[in-house]
Amino acid sequence: MNVRVQTSNKSTADSPVKPSAPAEPARTVLAVPDKPVRGQKEVLRDESAAVVAQHRYPRERIPVNSDRIVVIGAGFGGLAAAIRLRAMGYPVLLLESGSQAGGRARWFERDGFRFDAGPTVITAPYLFDELFALVGRDPRDYYQLLAVEPYYRVLFSDGCSFDYSGDEERLLQQIEKLNPKDVDGYRKLAKLVERIFDIGYTRLADQPFERLSDMARIVPDMIRLSGYRSVYGLVSRYLKDPRLR
Repeated sequence: MNVRVQTSNKSTADSPVKPSAPAEPARTVLAVPDKPVRGQKEVLRDESAAVVAQHRYPRERIPVNSDRIVVIGAGFGGLAAAIRLRAMGYPVLLLESGSQAGGRARWFERDGFRFDAGPTVITAPYLFDELFALVGRDPRDYYQLLAVEPYYRVLFSDGCSFDYSGDEERLLQQIEKLNPKDVDGYRKLAKLVERIFDIGYTRLADQPFERLSDMARIVPDMIRLSGYRSVYGLVSRYLKDPRLR
C-alpha cells in the first residue's frame, strides 16, 4: 500500500515505505490514501480468499461525514490496524514518532554496523498473508520470508552458548549439553505450552472480553494451565538450569 511519508527532513509523496537508516529523531506522518485499495487482483491463496470474503465491509456502514481515524504508532500493529480500516473504507492518518515505520521490524546503523531491531521470531506468518489479502495484494510481490537457523544464539558469562533452533532434535541436544536432566522437563513443558497456545491463542486471541462474565468463563482453563503464574515461574517448574530458564 502506498503512503505519504513526511518527516522533519523531507517529504516523499505516494511512495512505498522503505527502510532507511535513522538520522536524528524525527516525527513521521504516514497518510494512507483516501481511496480504498481493494479488488485489484484475485487472491492467490484459498485461505486468504476466505478471509477476504469474511471482511468485505459494505461502504454504506460508514457515515458520509466520518472523521479521519488517527492510528498512533507505525509498528506491525499500527500498520495492520490502519490497513484494515482502509479496507473498510475509512480515511486514516497513521502517526509515528520515530524516523521510520516498522517498529521492531526496523533496522538501524551505528558505528559502521547494521542492526535489526527485531522481531526475534515471527510466529504467525499467515497473518501477514491475511492482511495483504484484505487489500487485494500478494505479499510475494513485496517480500520473502527466509528461514534462519539457528533463530538466535545466547552467550553466557561462563563461556557456554545456546543455539535456539526450530529443529527439535538439535534443540534437545543443546538442552542436554547444558543440563541432561532438563531434556525430559522441556518435553513436558512443550506439551503444556501446546495446550496453552490452543486455548490462549487459537481460541481466544480474536475474542473480545467486554464483560466480567467473558473473562470468568475462561478462568477454569487458565487455572488448570497455570495461567496465574509468570512465564519465569512456569518455566522454572520444568527447567532447573538457570541458563535454560
